[in-house]
Amino acid sequence: MSRHPKLALWISVFLCLFIGFYVYANFDPLKSQWFPRCMFLTLTGLKCPGCGSQRVLHSLLSGDILQAFESNALLVVLIPYMILLIFSALFKNRCERLYSALSSPALV
Repeated sequence: MSRHPKLALWISVFLCLFIGFYVYANFDPLKSQWFPRCMFLTLTGLKCPGCGSQRVLHSLLSGDILQAFESNALLVVLIPYMILLIFSALFKNRCERLYSALSSPALV
């Protein structure tokens, strides 16, 4: 067991994020066979609110914002909000007002 479990946790989180960003930046979900397909779309033929999220990540990490909007505009708009909400939740005791404002029912 590590002497610094929080440090080990943060290193693990950043390593996983780095690997995820690397994969989505360098491999196109449309051309690659090993990216998972949307089960809802496969079973029903209808697009769910998350359809296109892998293409959005690939497009944003490649710098193609217009293609990201074409894939899933809702997700492109919500990504900054989700990032801000995650960071305010992680540092809730430092930025309590921001966390309560972002997680209020009126905004959500």
